[in-house]
Amino acid sequence: MPKTEAETEVVPQSEMLTMKGPIEVWLSQRNLEVRCMIVHEDESTRDVPIDALTIRGAEREITGWLVSQEGYEPAGRWDTEGINDNGEEYEVSRKFKPAKK
Repeated sequence: MPKTEAETEVVPQSEMLTMKGPIEVWLSQRNLEVRCMIVHEDESTRDVPIDALTIRGAEREITGWLVSQEGYEPAGRWDTEGINDNGEEYEVSRKFKPAKK
């Protein structure tokens, strides 16, 4: 399970991924705030700023960034980890792996 907000470090996207192993991305939404946390193999975590206002938008934003800027590819689909009382997703995760060159 990802670490709590107090245990993570917020890092700008430009300095984000210096480790090039597989990662797991966790997106969560509380009210109008979407949070993105990347978990590395060694269980270290990094919060990544997200502009999207919805989970779906954040899924597209972080996937696009990881694929186009960081050299990752998805390793499976987004998994729903939590659903609120309205039936809306509020927490999802997806694994990514370094793209083969």
